[in-house]
Amino acid sequence: MSALYFVGIDPGLVHTGAVSMALDPQAKGISIAYRVIEGNYQALQAQSFCELVAAAAGSVRPTIYVETYRERGTGYNTNQKMRELLVELKTKLPRHAEFLDNMGVKKVVRQPLLNAFGLTGFPTTHHKDLESAARIMLLGMLKNEQSNLLLATALNDMLEGQSWSIYGPHAK
Repeated sequence: MSALYFVGIDPGLVHTGAVSMALDPQAKGISIAYRVIEGNYQALQAQSFCELVAAAAGSVRPTIYVETYRERGTGYNTNQKMRELLVELKTKLPRHAEFLDNMGVKKVVRQPLLNAFGLTGFPTTHHKDLESAARIMLLGMLKNEQSNLLLATALNDMLEGQSWSIYGPHAK
């Protein structure tokens, strides 16, 4: 099995976080990249990030998970802008991108799991957008049988002392 590629996106009005992870079970390697997206054209910038990941993946189609927005009564203007951003993301990102509710994500994707896969130590953003993007990516991976098995295999190897190399901005 060659490397599999995953992307997590956490949309936000101030910052949108985008995180990618490539897992290569043969080389026992994990590659991580991220981008803080801010300002105008956030959907276009998220699209660009996904295209860069797709180019790196070659013939393997990256799996993309996007955190969906739940209205929490924070105000009509905020809710409307977030709805517009999500609509724009749905039109710019590939059709296969999955939009996931983040309800309970912190109870499922806990800090030790983020640590194990090198998905920590991101730069500070408005709402920890990069960490949230990593969490939504891992949540989507856990919900998929194939990627769940890949995560379990990698984690089991790590627990048994077989190290996986982590490459990227937070390499240990």
